[in-house]
Amino acid sequence: MLEDNLLGLIVKNASEMPDVVAMREKRFGVWKPMTWREFQSNVQRFALGLRALGFEDGNNLAIIGDNKPEWVIAEFGCMAAGGLPTGAYPDSLAEEMEYLISYSDARFLVVRDQEQVDKVLVVWDKIKENVKKVIIWDSRGMSHYYEEYPFLERFETVLEIGAKKEIEHKDYLVKRAEEIDPTQAAIMLTTSGTTAWPKLSILSHENLIFACDSYGKVVT
Repeated sequence: MLEDNLLGLIVKNASEMPDVVAMREKRFGVWKPMTWREFQSNVQRFALGLRALGFEDGNNLAIIGDNKPEWVIAEFGCMAAGGLPTGAYPDSLAEEMEYLISYSDARFLVVRDQEQVDKVLVVWDKIKENVKKVIIWDSRGMSHYYEEYPFLERFETVLEIGAKKEIEHKDYLVKRAEEIDPTQAAIMLTTSGTTAWPKLSILSHENLIFACDSYGKVVT
């Protein structure tokens, strides 16, 4: 059933209400909408782009940035690519980022901007044996970085790669959703870390859907 896992819900919503707004982002004082059709397309293309770059089933991905559509696309794209996502706050120190990346065994990173990349570079020698790619969604002022650090990749380039792969894998997200067992892990979330370094709590698809459904009943 598509309704029993997170990717399936994206497919279901994109099929039943493709032109309804899934999310909005405020840019320069104007809210920019993204429909469910567009969201599904972005998630599928990001997943296919990850796979083309070497992401494999069982790989993990760490996201470092703030609340932006790219975070959500990367998160669900990672699930669709067969991996587990986790995340860190944008104000994390370099050593905190290095801990999470290593502890989560992340093979790919998705970060917001130059500030986050600079922190990654500080700890690169400690993580370079495991991390394959660092994907950036805001590359302003970073043109020279891509020449110097070949492991960096633009977010939009991953989507472009995925769009080309989509020609041969038009129903990729649907097929992935149909394969998912709702009891399997969907995401890794950090604990508070108030008494020691944060640990990772692994939550399943059915756990997250149940929590959202219960929350909806409480607030309505």
